[in-house]
Order: sequence, then structure tokens, then C-alpha cells
Amino acid sequence: FFFGFLSFAEMTRLIFIWLMAGVLLCVGREAHVYADGTVKMSPGATPIQDKQPAPAPLRGSVTASAVVAGPLGAVWDIVRDLQRFLTHATPGVAVSWINVEGGESSRIGAHVEYDLGYGHVVSEVMGIDEEKHALTFKTLGASEGVANLVVQLSLLPITDDLGSCFLQMRRTFDYLDDAHETAASQKRLGDQGLRHIKEYFATGKHASQNLILKK
Repeated sequence: FFFGFLSFAEMTRLIFIWLMAGVLLCVGREAHVYADGTVKMSPGATPIQDKQPAPAPLRGSVTASAVVAGPLGAVWDIVRDLQRFLTHATPGVAVSWINVEGGESSRIGAHVEYDLGYGHVVSEVMGIDEEKHALTFKTLGASEGVANLVVQLSLLPITDDLGSCFLQMRRTFDYLDDAHETAASQKRLGDQGLRHIKEYFATGKHASQNLILKK
């Protein structure tokens, strides 16, 4: 009944004042709304500003692949276990395993912490697909000029050579440094890792004995 006594303009102004009063409740009453609809900020009040979303980080990916001279089952036994894979893929670097959280390193959710000489690195097992022979893990935090590094490893049989298999590594990451140099560095790391895996199955030994393992 109250609105029946108001003109359209008066009712519009009243609704506007109510809306502004609601805004003031959200911002801590740092301004005053007057009957004529004007708004004045209180002394020392902070004006309301639109918050612009932070730009999404630039994301990149590189892929490395190799034909490994080993049966798919034997290669998968190493690839499916994050600790074993990193042991074989980084034999040229002294690696001290600090801890394996969450049980075995071949379990989803397990954390593997290790030292590659330039600092501690922690990786987490994200997925293990026994049917597709695929392992996915991510590096927690920043390392080697990238952040949010996700590594996907997958194996495929070679139908006319059951004694060999095809191994692919895809590294996806957020750039922290120069994009061109970072992509080249990540590609180099992937190529080196697969080359060490190839050498192990070709010769039966690691490229370097400079390897220290601890759990």
C-alpha cells in the first residue's frame, strides 16, 4: 500500500537508495547516501574499484619419444614406479632419495622427494593406467624455470618387434623464465631421460655409477 502513494520517480529513487544502502553494508559503511540519491565517501574511505583477474600464466609443452630395446612389460615395470623411473632416467646426476610419502612410489598420491644437486624436488604420482601403460606425475612448486610441471609417460607396443616398445614423454608446464630457452631446456631434459632409459635396456647398466639411493 505504501508504494501506491509514491510517484514512479519517487519509487525509483527509493529503490536506488535501498540498493546503495546494501552496497554500504558490503563495504563497511564507508560512504553516505543522501535522500537525493547522491553518494559521498567518508574521510579516509577507499573507493570501490573493479578487481581485474590476474592474467593466466603462459603454459607450454614439449614431447620426447624413443624406441626402447626391451619388451613392453619389462619397460613398464620401471616406468610405472616413479622412484624406479627417475632412478633410471637420471643416472648422470647424484640423486639422494630423501623420502617417499604415502607408501610405495608406484601408488597414486605418493610423494617422492629427492635432491638433484640444485635443490630439493618433490613429485607426486597423479595417475597410473595399467591398461594403457601410462604414468602421470607432477612436480610440486617451481623448478628449472617452470612451475606446475606435469609429466605424462606412455608406452606402446611395436607389433612387428615384440622385443621393443615405443616410449613417449610429454612435459607440460607454466613458464617462469624466457619461453624459448625454457622450452629448449625442458625438451633437453626429456630427451636425456629417455636416452638413459634406452641405454639401460641396450647395455643392462646405467650410464653413470654416480648414483646414491636411500629411502
